[in-house]
Amino acid sequence: MKVDYTNVYTFFIPENQKDKEILENLSKNVVIRKLEYNPILKRKEVKYVTLLQKNRNNTYYILSGLLPYLKMKYPKIHTSLIDIEKLKKDPIWQILRDYQRRAILNLLEQPRGIIDAIMGSGKSYMIMAICKAIKEDIPILVIIPKYQALLEQTVKKFLEFFKKYEIGWNYGKGYKNGRIMISSSTCLEKLPLNYYKAIAVDEAHSCPANTIKKALLKCKNAVIRYGFSGTPIGRSDQNDYITIGLLGNIIEKVTYQELQEKGFTSPVKYFIFKYNSTDFYDKDLFLYSDTKEWHKIVEKFILENKTRTKIILELLKHIINSNRNCLIIVERKEHGKKLEKEIKESFDENIVRYISSDTKYNFRTIQEFNSGKFKILIATQLIEIGMDIPNLNTIIIASIGKSSIQLLQRIGRGLRPQEGKLLLVFDFQDGDNNVLYHHSYQRKKWLMQKGFSYEEVILYRDIEKEIERLWYGKCQNQMISY
Repeated sequence: MKVDYTNVYTFFIPENQKDKEILENLSKNVVIRKLEYNPILKRKEVKYVTLLQKNRNNTYYILSGLLPYLKMKYPKIHTSLIDIEKLKKDPIWQILRDYQRRAILNLLEQPRGIIDAIMGSGKSYMIMAICKAIKEDIPILVIIPKYQALLEQTVKKFLEFFKKYEIGWNYGKGYKNGRIMISSSTCLEKLPLNYYKAIAVDEAHSCPANTIKKALLKCKNAVIRYGFSGTPIGRSDQNDYITIGLLGNIIEKVTYQELQEKGFTSPVKYFIFKYNSTDFYDKDLFLYSDTKEWHKIVEKFILENKTRTKIILELLKHIINSNRNCLIIVERKEHGKKLEKEIKESFDENIVRYISSDTKYNFRTIQEFNSGKFKILIATQLIEIGMDIPNLNTIIIASIGKSSIQLLQRIGRGLRPQEGKLLLVFDFQDGDNNVLYHHSYQRKKWLMQKGFSYEEVILYRDIEKEIERLWYGKCQNQMISY
């Protein structure tokens, strides 16, 4: 059997009948089982995805990152592009933590792979160190998820360790050429993708998105392919095999427990409010207890839910009085705008700001929040992707969903360590709808698997008094004021 390894696909060409039988059996056994929603039948159905596929020429092929599924190793064709001694002489090596050095050296042993590093572990520094280890004549593409604020943050960090002429950037409103090109995922089609010999993908769990997937398939000359994410595996659409296929296996892990033991991440207290909205301000919600229509669930249990809004406002009263700040993560733009209006009416006009993919100057707004110019930041899911907010000490997860990636990215916004900091996270479990209850169960399961403990708080009579009791009994006496 002839094996033809390329940077994108590996081809298996049978030379006799026995080879054909072996490949046929492999194609039947190397299969991913998925659940996909059928919009016609309005239900999820089982779908099987064959990783080893057959083309018209009777040649079998597989994404090269999936070779370990066939019990094959990645060929080490990248060593001539790497100079580890150069990296170790660079100033950035001296400021790296021990787990960062370990992860980088293990990754550089392979031509492709992913570092699974919990939020707050310093993935940006690891990406920069990888770029330092690659020889100076090798063009590198660094892919950043679509949000401009994150790209600007990344460019700013790179310019601290690289010469200005080395760094280029590519996003909606700006372009500069450079050997190390930092590009927004939405603007990748503008670049000569075949030019790059090394790729680093931040927030690698975004690889199955069409823009990144198509770009990585076109980067046929990229020998080096590395991914970095706090949540590389665990997509709700079960497309993790695409991430691995395009970038490779997880080579190294940096866990929350490891960082906490070494004092590199903030301790977390996670509270889940358990309640039935029909017991308080939303008596008519029992009509929607069995609905599985996502739009209707969001409309009734989030946008129009008076009970949830009351809980958030009561929490904010104590957060503000304790001189803490707070990030509120919302599901929809309409919800963010509505909460912003409620908070301004209940507290102060200048205490809150709202950002989404539609608002301007998001990077500056986040910097102002981090510096203490205002206390409450409301954000849509754009805040999940890698934004640095070191001073953040309270998070309210006002959105819904069961995705472990989304949940851990949201918690990660507050994991940046500071002396004396305790991160408080508040989540919701509305028992009036079966879908929301199941999603809450999934989030709790993932919390335990990732090493986070949580405490359930039952609300059943007086929201104001029960939250006050929680705050002064389990939050206030453990808090540090900022």
